[in-house]
Amino acid sequence: MSAFSDSQLREIRADFPALHQDVNGTPLVYLDNAASSLTPQPVIHAITSFYAKDRANVHRGVHTLSQRASTRYEAVREKLHQFLGADDDTEIIFTSGTTIGFNMLAHGVTAAFRKQLEQPDAVPQVMLSELEHHANIVPWHMMYDLAAQCTKNPFLRYFEFDQSRGLLNHPDKNGCDILSLTALSNATGVIVDTNAVVELFNTPPQFILIDGAQDVVHRHRPLDALIFDAYVFSGHKMCGPTGSGAIAIKKYLLDQLSPLIGGGDMIQSVSWHQTTFQKGVHKLEAGTPSIASVIGLGAAVDYLSDLDVHACHAHEHALMTYAEEQLSRIDGCRIIAPGLEKAGALSFVVDGTHPHDVGTLLDEQGVAVRTGQHCTEPLMNKLGVPGTVRASFMFYNTPEEVDRLVNATTQAVALLR
Repeated sequence: MSAFSDSQLREIRADFPALHQDVNGTPLVYLDNAASSLTPQPVIHAITSFYAKDRANVHRGVHTLSQRASTRYEAVREKLHQFLGADDDTEIIFTSGTTIGFNMLAHGVTAAFRKQLEQPDAVPQVMLSELEHHANIVPWHMMYDLAAQCTKNPFLRYFEFDQSRGLLNHPDKNGCDILSLTALSNATGVIVDTNAVVELFNTPPQFILIDGAQDVVHRHRPLDALIFDAYVFSGHKMCGPTGSGAIAIKKYLLDQLSPLIGGGDMIQSVSWHQTTFQKGVHKLEAGTPSIASVIGLGAAVDYLSDLDVHACHAHEHALMTYAEEQLSRIDGCRIIAPGLEKAGALSFVVDGTHPHDVGTLLDEQGVAVRTGQHCTEPLMNKLGVPGTVRASFMFYNTPEEVDRLVNATTQAVALLR
């Protein structure tokens, strides 16, 4: 089943200290990777080495520690650029993760749209999909203070999601200024061909924003093959530390963005009555950054780059296929979006039970999964479920862990139904 030999898989797993512990008296099976992946030892070492040796602020100091910290910090931009396969017209903005990334973009692209039209109250037409995470819904509501009125105002529309067919064409292919889509659903694992969605429009959207939080590690492919203006992702889902992430952004859009947050390090000059911002990425990176997290993200990129990415994806795909086959055999266990192409995550419900009850019983057997709405409440409401049980996989998981998941679910179902 695995694309790795047993010895290769053991060697990989040895890099992740958290895997080697007991939970409730049994070896841990960690299948909550879509929420946050585990951290390998080289990333932990990079973070601790910064605090031990280079603990200083970046960009502002002439002393040696500050210079060393700045060098390590800025080197991560180029690492990400290479890892993502981005072209020369793409820049890297550091963020604390996908959520702040979409807040920055919702603010920035809306302001850019209004400026282009020279209409300060203009409302761009935004199109999402029904698979979106709250991080790609709520910021658009907040931009216009229309959360309670969005059904009356057509500024925000959605591509419909069908469990058997995936995303369905929206009937209006003309009116969309901003297209903001996930490339890989965190809640269902369903893959979205974002390029194909863009090509549905008679007139391409002015701004195309991609949620790559899951995509960046489970479907890692060159960004220069993707149609996008901004690609947003988090470090903690790709073996990096929490509080890290980035936006890969086209230079022409970067030039148009206005900052969401103001403060130190993003200014060119400040007087009592006026601020002039820096050019480029630094205008969007106000204040002291999470330096250790960025350095840790760079170490995660190094770690992932040393792996055989095709073997990783083949291994994960085999685990997903096996898990879906085995879980489907459990009486009353229903896979969400069965048969659709997925990566990373697999969601299911057990008829007659609440997902939290299933997750609690799995935890008692040492199996860590995520239960609930997965920050996709509108999608769960459409599916008619209070939430799902989500098992999500990484290259360090094993077929034996899938067996543990299936056995634990079988026992949970026997107790609950």
